[in-house]
This record gives sequence, C-alpha cells and structure tokens, in this order.
Amino acid sequence: MQQVQRTKQATVHGLTASLHTSGSTTLIPPMEEEYEDLASDTEDTLSHFTNALDTAIDKITKELKMIRSNFGKAISEYKKLIEAVKAKNAVLKEKC
Repeated sequence: MQQVQRTKQATVHGLTASLHTSGSTTLIPPMEEEYEDLASDTEDTLSHFTNALDTAIDKITKELKMIRSNFGKAISEYKKLIEAVKAKNAVLKEKC
C-alpha cells in the first residue's frame, strides 16, 4: 500500500516537474498549491459543518426541554382531571 502511494507521489511529482520545465506553468498550477487550497477548503468546510451541527444540537436540546416541560404540564392536568372524575364517580356510586 505504501509502495503504491510512493509510486503515485513520484509520478505526480515527475509530471508536475516536467510541466514546469516545459513552460506550461501558466496553464496548470503546481499540484502543491491545489492540494493546499483543498486542505484549507476542507478545514473551512469541517468548521462550518461543526458549527452547524452544534447549532442544530442546541436547537434540538431546547425543543426537547420545551416538549418535556409541556408534556409534564399536560400529565399534571390530566392527573387532576382523573382525580376529579374518580371523585365524581365515587359520589355517583354513593347515590346509587
């Protein structure tokens, strides 16, 4: 695997060197410059995605807390309603 990588690197280096010596440097930029640009773009993209992911996680967390709070309130209200129905049911049983 390393041998294949070395061969590829040597080939790319050889092609780049021959292009530079043939005077066509204005048409094809050096490979190193392209890779440096790609590396910085990747870092920017990674940073952007990380920030977007952090923002999404924060929004989801807030929404889940709100849902939990609303759900807790709804359960509390239904418990009160259930207790009221049980009390009413007990009164009706006594009347019958």
